[in-house]
Amino acid sequence: MHPFHHEDHIGPPEEITGDLRRSPGSNTCRPDIMPQIGRIEGLCSTNAHAVNGAEAPGFLIIRKNFINLMRYRLNVITEKQKAKMYTKAIVRRPGRNFAEGITTSDLGRADFEKALGQHTAYCEALKRCGLEVTVLEADESYPDGCFVEDTAVVTGVVAVITRPGALSRRGEEVEIGRVLSGFMETVTVVAPGTLEGGDVLRMDNHYFIGISERTSRDGAAQLSSVLANNGYTSTEIEVKAGLHLKSDIAYLGNGNFIATPMFAVLAPPTKVIILEQEEYYSANCLRVNDFLLIPSGFPKSKKRIADLGYNIIELDMSEFRKMDGGLTCLSLLF
Repeated sequence: MHPFHHEDHIGPPEEITGDLRRSPGSNTCRPDIMPQIGRIEGLCSTNAHAVNGAEAPGFLIIRKNFINLMRYRLNVITEKQKAKMYTKAIVRRPGRNFAEGITTSDLGRADFEKALGQHTAYCEALKRCGLEVTVLEADESYPDGCFVEDTAVVTGVVAVITRPGALSRRGEEVEIGRVLSGFMETVTVVAPGTLEGGDVLRMDNHYFIGISERTSRDGAAQLSSVLANNGYTSTEIEVKAGLHLKSDIAYLGNGNFIATPMFAVLAPPTKVIILEQEEYYSANCLRVNDFLLIPSGFPKSKKRIADLGYNIIELDMSEFRKMDGGLTCLSLLF
């Protein structure tokens, strides 16, 4: 049997034409495909030289067909993903002891009533984006509990229930796991691994996983394994400063990113908005279907985002910012 034969193949490699690195009818490189293709080609190049230090003639054909098949598969997956829209969100109300949560901010004490109002506005924005919003009541055992993003990584096919790196937050994930299990399969990160969703940035079908004080290499490896088993790829990224990876970068969709200078290198130079220091907080944006949620009070980044043609919903996040939180932190979307 051919060493790369699959009975369930989508289509024969010989039917594949064109360069799937590029969008149809465009000269623009596709960041959603490039990381995967690079790994495939690198792997095959290494293996091709395994016979007496030289590439065996027959392996050239095998390698070419294998790469083409994978390009085809990845392209099909990505096009399906582009057509998919979020339909549901899970959020949790902040509790009265919200201001007792973990923070490194020096912006003053968070005001509970203001936070509650901002959270209500956030939920209304999600509904405007077409989502059915499940609102969980506050659990004052966990002052940081409204930041539900950290408790799970949801792909739409499977939800990975995390093991938070912050000891005071362990336990938040239990109810989230129960709720998500009503929608899809769930897999749980186990000790000694730690993982928080704020360190996981999704770019279509590729995931960047930040290695930080909250997310360990073991936790990242567990997530990567689940992702790979479900047709996704991933890359680990060192987070040497800041709370989480997504404190400094967001994927806006359509190949575009917004980032602080430290993490702008993850994006193609012509496809990233690089922020000035006084607007670093605006790196945490949230793309929801046809809309882009952005924090209010950052006119420079707002203009640059608007210039790209996004439908913007601007939200006051002042009280959540005081608790090191942002737009992505407050929901799980699928």
